[in-house]
Amino acid sequence: MKVLSGFSERITKFLLKSPDGLSRDYARFYIAARLTYPFGVMGHAGFIFIFWHLELMVLAVFNIFSVAIFMFAAMQSNRGNMRLPSLLTMILEIPGLFNANYMKR
Repeated sequence: MKVLSGFSERITKFLLKSPDGLSRDYARFYIAARLTYPFGVMGHAGFIFIFWHLELMVLAVFNIFSVAIFMFAAMQSNRGNMRLPSLLTMILEIPGLFNANYMKR
């Protein structure tokens, strides 16, 4: 049991501790990004297979790019760079979804 408690403490510290030197606002955003970008990668990776199976190729290709954006965002946020990942997801990923949905019609 001691091994599991040590593991859970390390996971909690990894997910909920921000780097030193960040302002309080950036620290909260960092923690939110640390939790959400990996879910974005996993969710969009799952959508690739779903849309491929449904033969919605435009949406499958869009999700390939979404996975790449979220992976890059996760790597950058782990380095403490919060502006570029948030801009990428707001400018490229979210509006791209509307364009991809429009193209599938």
